[in-house]
Amino acid sequence: MSSRAFGLGVDPAVAGGQRDPRILPNHWNVMGFDHGGAQPLCEPKPFFGGYSMQSNTVVRLLRTFAALALLVVLITAAQPAQAQEAPPPFGVWWGENSGDYIVLNADGSCSFTAVSGTVNVAGWCEWLPSSVGGILTLYYPMPLEPGRVSWSIIWIDQNLMMVNGVERFHLVG
Repeated sequence: MSSRAFGLGVDPAVAGGQRDPRILPNHWNVMGFDHGGAQPLCEPKPFFGGYSMQSNTVVRLLRTFAALALLVVLITAAQPAQAQEAPPPFGVWWGENSGDYIVLNADGSCSFTAVSGTVNVAGWCEWLPSSVGGILTLYYPMPLEPGRVSWSIIWIDQNLMMVNGVERFHLVG
């Protein structure tokens, strides 16, 4: 172990004022220090096994570009796909079993008519979409506060929907 490691400032490469060329640190030659005419024990090698410094810079730039491109691809691919919202059920819908009618107009007005004639309400509707259907809520006037009726809608196809998981309604107009 050298005395330099203990902070005494004595270089083991220098003995009695003379520098031993066999112990010459290679970095003195590379950094341009005067080494008293001694030849380095080995020649400094170029970076990346023979490529010049300019091509080494190009390689580093290409690696950096490739890493950034990979990062962009991974971030873009990691984002979840946005679910498509189902469209509102505009039109006149007829219940297959009950014969009831639900009418939804493009301006938001709507009505519900039971074939039995016991229920006939009209008002405005709100559509809360999901990926396979949505919730259709009919608001209608009442003396104290607005009444409301909500239906769970699942689209079967463009002309057929399942209401509340019980009855199929067909588009009739």
